[in-house]
Amino acid sequence: MLKFQLLDDQDVQQAFAAHLRALREQAKLSREALAQRSCVPAPTIKKFELTGQISFRQLLLLWQTLDDLSRLYELTQNRRQPDRMPAGGARPKAQVYAQPGDLSRCSTLAKPGDEAWLVKFSSSNLPLGHEEVICEAIFLSLAKRAQLEPPEGSLVPAAQGSGADVWLAIKRFDWLHNATAAAGRVHMHSACGLLDADFRMQSLDYEDLIKASRHLCKSPAVGRLQFRRALFNLFACNQDDHSKNWAFLQADNGEWSAAPFYDVTFSPHPFGEHATAFAGYGKAPTVKAVQALAQRAGFASWNDAQECIVELLGVLSGFEVVVREHGLSRSTTRLISEHLQRVREANMHLLSS
Repeated sequence: MLKFQLLDDQDVQQAFAAHLRALREQAKLSREALAQRSCVPAPTIKKFELTGQISFRQLLLLWQTLDDLSRLYELTQNRRQPDRMPAGGARPKAQVYAQPGDLSRCSTLAKPGDEAWLVKFSSSNLPLGHEEVICEAIFLSLAKRAQLEPPEGSLVPAAQGSGADVWLAIKRFDWLHNATAAAGRVHMHSACGLLDADFRMQSLDYEDLIKASRHLCKSPAVGRLQFRRALFNLFACNQDDHSKNWAFLQADNGEWSAAPFYDVTFSPHPFGEHATAFAGYGKAPTVKAVQALAQRAGFASWNDAQECIVELLGVLSGFEVVVREHGLSRSTTRLISEHLQRVREANMHLLSS
């Protein structure tokens, strides 16, 4: 049945104005302060909030400052494919609850004793199609072999008619299940929030992340862990390593720890640049840059750091072995293997000195 709406252009203008004004007030920004951030003059902001009238470019500037441009961009994308669904992050997902050890029966409502899982769906519109989730499962397995402490994950059968064979379930590490009462939660804070590092931009550097991790967790070992994770991302071509993909957990006694190594997968950027820089380098960092990271992480010598790099490369060399355990197609395996080899060759100078 067709649905008719009586919205006109003025209704939508006023809705946009009211939405952005509410976000401005929520952020406790004056019009003058917003003008400085957005490069839209304060009188123009006032007129927009009162009348809804503004140029399209200035609307985008305000939206970028107060909201997320990707939400507007998504409206322009082709939606003829039925499996393209709106969701937070790069892929549609759902949170479900299940008794420990039994993901075959789950619910969207938690019961006492349930564990919380995030199920990542797949789509034919993703770069690797329905194999995206298989790819992430493979790199989670590699990260576990490298002792980088990834979250627990499991491939589960996909629903019939979805076009996929499997989906990926990730166990939530901020959820504490309780057999007799309501579940508890562990306080989690991302590097995006803690360091005021905008995840939409290349605003974070591994040098700052390592420094913050050691300071917050009061542990040199955490600094070395983050160094190893950073180098794993470099050689695994996980270039979507933005500030919301790094987080910390706070226990009831106030002590902080590094969150598990989540959202780790093969994720090349069109220009080969990482979202988090390596001492100023978005790709192919120099020996001097990585030495600076190693020093910040607390390694006693550069040789010790190089040994870690060799170990990580040894784990990643087992990519095709892990692939056989997960059933990735030959074409996708070849694509990723060739990409990993190019990244490895571009960064082998890190072991030559």
